[in-house]
Order: sequence, then C-alpha cells, then structure tokens
Amino acid sequence: MRYKDDTYMELPQYELIGKWNGISYVAVFPTDIQFAGATKEAVKQYQQLNKSVKKTAKSIQR
Repeated sequence: MRYKDDTYMELPQYELIGKWNGISYVAVFPTDIQFAGATKEAVKQYQQLNKSVKKTAKSIQR
C-alpha cells in the first residue's frame, strides 16, 4: 500500500518498505487468520508463505 502520511503506523502488522518523494510504501499483513477446518498441512503452508513474504519485504527495504 502507499501512504502520503504516517497513518500506516496504526496498522497492527506492517513492514515499511521505503519512502520516496513523500510517499511511504508499506507491506500490510493479515492479523486474524482463521484456521478452523484447515488441515495441519494447510496451516503449515500458510505459515511458510507468510514467513517468506515478510522476509522478501524486508529484503527490499530502503
């Protein structure tokens, strides 16, 4: 997401990627994931994907 102010700091889960020309670029992550009915494998896959996305977001920070 893009922000022209610092309101992204109110988000519960985010990673600031960088700021360019007065605009903040932010990766926003879900916080209330429902796993009811999901298999253990599906939960594990989601957790691995989430970890990978956060790692990627941090790797492109400026």
